[in-house]
Amino acid sequence: MNSHQSFLYQHENDNRFESAKITGINRWIWFTVGIWTLAIILSFFWNNYQIETLVIDKARSELRANFFKDVTFRKWASQHGGVYVPVTKDTQPDPYIDFLPEREVVTPSGRTLTLITPALMMRQFNEMANQEYGAQGHLSSLKPLNPNNIPDPWESDAIRRFDQGVQEVTGISNIQGKPYLRLIRPMVMEEKCLYCHNQQGYMQDDIGGGVSVSVPLIELNIAADERMKELGFGHAGLWLLGFIGITVSGRKLKQRI
Repeated sequence: MNSHQSFLYQHENDNRFESAKITGINRWIWFTVGIWTLAIILSFFWNNYQIETLVIDKARSELRANFFKDVTFRKWASQHGGVYVPVTKDTQPDPYIDFLPEREVVTPSGRTLTLITPALMMRQFNEMANQEYGAQGHLSSLKPLNPNNIPDPWESDAIRRFDQGVQEVTGISNIQGKPYLRLIRPMVMEEKCLYCHNQQGYMQDDIGGGVSVSVPLIELNIAADERMKELGFGHAGLWLLGFIGITVSGRKLKQRI
């Protein structure tokens, strides 16, 4: 082999070597981009999961706070057997307790007072709380004295589970087409409850139904969606910066070759 042929052979080997290096760099670029993309995707979904968990945790805290407040108020009302209030245009005698001999009483001054039972107190209290804060409370029974205490399907299923020893049911369910986080516990008949409910055949310590509280998720979900959008744009920008950095580094390496 003469010198000219040797030079051409060496030049061809150098070209092959440089081509192999460039191919290796290209593979490194795409491999690194793939790893970077996977890391961004995992980070995005992990942060979304954390946001969803925080939404449920916040709703659960509000739920239990409302529930124990309602239960405490109901116990206070039950201990007193209800309260008497003046009969007005907006406050008429409760037709569902007309069998009680003292549904109305007349004061020495001639004012007529009507009995507000613990159940009616709770219903009015819950209606006010719903209007002010969106939280909903409900006393429900499979044998309701008042039609307002008829359970919805979610409550009916939970009340039936109470007979199997279940002490609490929580879950997400729609109310009027909107998502709510809900909690329900058994309503146990106490001695004072029988004053109004003994005609239904209940005895002391029987499970008369359920006490439930529901908090809306729609506002929390809207805030979570906005946060997820911000995370999406942030992760997209971070991915783009990483992609640019990787490709620029790869180009510089190829230029050196």
